[in-house]
Amino acid sequence: MLAIPASKCLSGLGDTSSMLGCMVSQNMCTEEAGKSDIISLEQYRVAATSINEPSETGQRCLLQYCQQLRHFAPRFVGLEAQLKLTFTWNDAFGINVKASSSSFYFDFACCVWNLAAFESLMGAKLDRTSEDGLRAANRHFQHAAGYIDYIRTNIFPHMPPLGQFPCLSEDGLNMVKELMLAQAQLCFYEKAVQDKKKGTMKSPIVAKLAKQTSVFYHNTSVACKVGVLGSMLDSSWFAVTDFQCKCFQGAAEYWQAHASKEAALATGTGYGEE
Repeated sequence: MLAIPASKCLSGLGDTSSMLGCMVSQNMCTEEAGKSDIISLEQYRVAATSINEPSETGQRCLLQYCQQLRHFAPRFVGLEAQLKLTFTWNDAFGINVKASSSSFYFDFACCVWNLAAFESLMGAKLDRTSEDGLRAANRHFQHAAGYIDYIRTNIFPHMPPLGQFPCLSEDGLNMVKELMLAQAQLCFYEKAVQDKKKGTMKSPIVAKLAKQTSVFYHNTSVACKVGVLGSMLDSSWFAVTDFQCKCFQGAAEYWQAHASKEAALATGTGYGEE
């Protein structure tokens, strides 16, 4: 299983005096209340951006800072030039690329990206040989896909252009969402295969699950080759997802062949179709 790589924050919040002045001049709050809000924001940000490994504490810190950004980001749209803040993050795909912006929405997107990354890593590390492990892995991958979709729907439209920054490009977001959906679907497939061995699952259903897994991997592999990803993403991403696509195409045909044979044995017609 593949995990979404995390992005690393390369800067602090910086000089917040301009931010305070902006808040007061725009009648957002009093100077005293603004100072208190900024101190809280800085504390939440330091906690959120210092997380390197997934944990309940780390997830909580990221979620708390993201909740703050949901409040702050809309208030400063169009005022970025007055803020004189610079948020700098590196690209998550291990490419020697970084981006800087004064937009809180950029900082917001990077933190939500890391929530998705940590969810995917927890899912990838789980033992999927048990039913509980499969359910937990599936849940983590679906949560990761949900976070990426949240960026696309609620944050990306408000972000300024970042230039060559693959992970937060439209292509990058689409690729990792499709990958997480593929791996969540793979968990459904593995559970269906286990149930088939127990005699509680029908071959046509297993075939359909394998086919849909193949579709998600196909979408992922195609996304690896388009736009900014096509020229900057490491080729191993395409190689792995394309291989998985072909594997599950084969699995879908295998289980459909089983279904055809079972139908022939049950009806006495259709022999050889498999």
